[in-house]
Amino acid sequence: MDNVEARALLVGLLRPLRDLAYDELVARYLKQPTSGELTAASGTWYQYEIEAAWDNRKRGPLRVMACIDDGGRSAYRPVCEDFIIRSDGSFVGE
Repeated sequence: MDNVEARALLVGLLRPLRDLAYDELVARYLKQPTSGELTAASGTWYQYEIEAAWDNRKRGPLRVMACIDDGGRSAYRPVCEDFIIRSDGSFVGE
């Protein structure tokens, strides 16, 4: 797996999610992870999953995580990215 390519795809998946409201992220991803497949420009097939979890306490900061792999050995060590958003819409660590 090309980690640079995989990370670029992952960042592209997460970018539009950063524009969603906190409550929408909770509703979409907290109890129901989303998964999908895509093919990169190189022709490599990837699978990904996006999910959310409370980072500290219920209704506190929400961590939105995404991981991607090519279904081979990388499935044991996928590339992952995340961000943490507070209920007021601000991001932790930024």
